[in-house]
Amino acid sequence: MPTPATPVGQRPQQVTARPVQAPEAAEAASRQSRGQATIHERRPNRREDEDAESQPTAEEERAVQTLKARDQEVRQHEAMHRAAGREYVRGATRFSYENGPDGQRYATGGEVEIDTSKPGDPDQALSKARTLRAAALAPAAPSAQDRSVAAQASRMEAEARQEQLRQRSEGQTDTDPDPTLGRRIDLYA
Repeated sequence: MPTPATPVGQRPQQVTARPVQAPEAAEAASRQSRGQATIHERRPNRREDEDAESQPTAEEERAVQTLKARDQEVRQHEAMHRAAGREYVRGATRFSYENGPDGQRYATGGEVEIDTSKPGDPDQALSKARTLRAAALAPAAPSAQDRSVAAQASRMEAEARQEQLRQRSEGQTDTDPDPTLGRRIDLYA
């Protein structure tokens, strides 16, 4: 648009062109002129957000699959301990978790607390030791801690057997032998 000629001595009037605004921008400019502001002038529509979030990378997919497999393995492992440990299991199974790239929590470790105290009675100790060893070695792939508990149970079993033998041997020497044994009894005397 041509500018009109200005008389000498007067300053020319500046004309600036205003770009045509999109309806959202015009509305934002209108709100701004009224003293209102918005944080986001343009938000992507919901579909664009969902598409961006629902498309994990190949690396993220592999990580999620690995975490899912580990979660299943850990839960099975601990369930086997609980089932075999029966009455000696104390409390709930505790898991340690890792958050996956999909926002889910996956169990990556776990533990089952089991009572490993030795009963005073050797028969009970022998029975408990067998149960503890079975519980420790129940999973297909026992951990180092599991093998340690199994070894502890084996020691308990050996000690219980020794105690049983000791009690039996003491029981035979403590009783008074039959006074008639080893003597000749003369019925016709």
